[in-house]
Amino acid sequence: DNRIVCYFQPIYNYKKNELLKYEALVRIIDIDGTVISPMSFLPNIAYTNLHFRLTKLILAICFEAFKENDKYVSINLNYSDLINNDIENMIADKLKLNTDLASRITFEILESDEIDNMELFKEKIDILHALGSSISIDDFGSGYSNFKMVLDMEADYLKIDGSLIKNIDKSEKDFKVVKNIIRFAQDSNMKTIAEFVHSKAVYDKLIELDVDYMQGYYISPPQAQIITKNELFKA
Repeated sequence: DNRIVCYFQPIYNYKKNELLKYEALVRIIDIDGTVISPMSFLPNIAYTNLHFRLTKLILAICFEAFKENDKYVSINLNYSDLINNDIENMIADKLKLNTDLASRITFEILESDEIDNMELFKEKIDILHALGSSISIDDFGSGYSNFKMVLDMEADYLKIDGSLIKNIDKSEKDFKVVKNIIRFAQDSNMKTIAEFVHSKAVYDKLIELDVDYMQGYYISPPQAQIITKNELFKA
């Protein structure tokens, strides 16, 4: 019924007061118009053929939405997506024909324990880089973080998990952890993105820590349409 859609949440470059890119976030629109969040359905279809079909649909939606503009988008993939031949072929076929689009796409890869073949994983990352796209490590710091694996991936961005960001204005421990993650990223030539920026207090702490970019409801919630810079900070 065409009720699977993408919402787009801006990632903000506060140093230049401009939008860096948008993260594509899947939603289902219920028959009564209710917007259903991914936590209500994604865990139930993990590692199934339905999950891979959904990933391909999200990719198609994003490719179509961004193919003829000059904006940048982040698309989430996990390890099982990366090693799926149909998904790999779909990405390669599309981006080889549109190098401009490829250069404006960042693939956000979840750093997780499910990666059981680092050599294969790195090979798939290299393919995405060769197509001209960027790589971001998603949810870094959410659990056991493999710093060597992060370096091996040669990612362009490191997204710091919201569990560390949301209380950074109140928790000295979280503040110190985020400070050291940012330092590690800077030393490794990666840009940092803080997610879950939900208040001005958190926003100000992140400026103090010199994070590169921010994302969260204080800046803008995910929107059904791609918004402009003038529509930020309206909550």
